[in-house]
Amino acid sequence: MVQSRGSGKAIGGGKNVLIFAYVSMTSSKIKWVEVKSADMKKIAAFCTYTFFTYILFILSIQPSHGETQTCQIQKPASLVQIFVYSEGPLAALGDNHIISTHELEGNVEFNGKSISQSSLSFVVPVHSFEVDNPMLRAQAGKDFESRISSLNRKITRKSMLSSKILDAAQFPIIKIDSQSIRKQENVIVVELDVTLHGQSRLETTTVTLNHTDHWLTLAGQLSINQSDYGITPYRIAFGGIRVREQLDLKFEITARCNSIHLTLASANPYSSYRSVHEANAHWRKI
Repeated sequence: MVQSRGSGKAIGGGKNVLIFAYVSMTSSKIKWVEVKSADMKKIAAFCTYTFFTYILFILSIQPSHGETQTCQIQKPASLVQIFVYSEGPLAALGDNHIISTHELEGNVEFNGKSISQSSLSFVVPVHSFEVDNPMLRAQAGKDFESRISSLNRKITRKSMLSSKILDAAQFPIIKIDSQSIRKQENVIVVELDVTLHGQSRLETTTVTLNHTDHWLTLAGQLSINQSDYGITPYRIAFGGIRVREQLDLKFEITARCNSIHLTLASANPYSSYRSVHEANAHWRKI
């Protein structure tokens, strides 16, 4: 048995034996090792298997732009903002609000060769909404310059989650699934199935998309009407101050991609539900 590491070369042998000249790395002396031909076949087969397995592994972790990649949405780097505006004769006495969350859970299935084969699916837990984050208000411009106290933020959030508006106890998630993604001239058009407050509607928007080997970003804006989802806009003072019917949404999604295709059903736990009602039932138990 050779006790030290080194490099060897077959130089001869009989019918059933190969003799290796083995150069010791520690003593620099030539050592001789006899290996049976049957054992050499096993060693050669093992080395061949190991080599091709390694090659296949290297290929599998390389980005495959021609195939669909599963990209998991990253919560800290993703953001949804909902801009809520006051209107009415006494609107100057009210405040505009920004509702926001980073808690997006889902995936983007991205196909670099055929954008129409791509898809988007995620849910937003309603209880994750934050009201009037000071930093976001500062970035939003003059419509959101007024300062909102911590107490008023809590009151607004409690009212928003109540049964009179979002009814978070009954409908704890908002679910968004793409129905189609297509390229139209120089923009990407996405048709979304939006489920909010127990009501589902199709909404269409345009998005910007950037993709690198392992990252994908998706950004866009969308306007929806509250009454389309069975929500009555909040009002006080006999309608002197009321929330505008239209809500403006802005979303920025960052997702981490891999090159091994996973279906949404296996990658996104919420897509396994037969309906959004089952998903809502899941969240009501939490």
